[in-house]
Amino acid sequence: MQKPNYLPAMTYLLITSFFSEWNIFSAALVINTIMVWVWARMSNLNNNQHPKSTLFNAGIAIGLTAFFYLPAFAFAIFILLSVLITRPLKIAEWIIALIGIITPWYFLACWLFLTNKLYSFRLAGLGKSPSSFESLIIELTGLGLIILLTIIGAFYVRSFMSKQILQVRKNWGLMLLYLLVAIGIPFISINLQLGYWLLALLPASAFIGCAFYYPKVRWIPMVVQWLMVGLVLYLQYFKK
Repeated sequence: MQKPNYLPAMTYLLITSFFSEWNIFSAALVINTIMVWVWARMSNLNNNQHPKSTLFNAGIAIGLTAFFYLPAFAFAIFILLSVLITRPLKIAEWIIALIGIITPWYFLACWLFLTNKLYSFRLAGLGKSPSSFESLIIELTGLGLIILLTIIGAFYVRSFMSKQILQVRKNWGLMLLYLLVAIGIPFISINLQLGYWLLALLPASAFIGCAFYYPKVRWIPMVVQWLMVGLVLYLQYFKK
């Protein structure tokens, strides 16, 4: 944005307060914390003097996220495409990123082999998602508001894109890629649960922060913010 501010952080706290599944200690919350670090490393990759070590470390972080929630392994797509967006194509860097991603699983396989548990190990969490969204009907108002504000924020980002330097434009491209990958992850899970949509709220918060920051009529985002606070109070304390 044009000035440093805490709007994305405020937005993240606000929208994660909508539903109880989003404001408890969970695997998705741990993954989001790891992904903040990963995205920060990838956003500075263009000017990094040691890109290979950064990619390896980011790959290890992605491999660890899959330990908490196996479909999060799809964030490997984010790492690989981020390299394509921010740097000239070098196969060696892609290979190093892939080695970093599989490193935690390599050590896990070694441990299972040494303890004679390799053949009893089973992966859980992947599968076909249910086609019904009945469990989300009650939450459609909150989800619709988040989607609407994210689209509005993306519109403002696009409007001011020409006034930003190349590195900032690439970073917004990475944020959009992060958002798209995070949206798709719950669909490859066995159970399509509301709690795992928390993965998409982190990048969505950046776009919603722009929806609060850029409007020239200042009272509109203030009203929207307090309406969201009212929705939080209603969903958390009155709609039981």
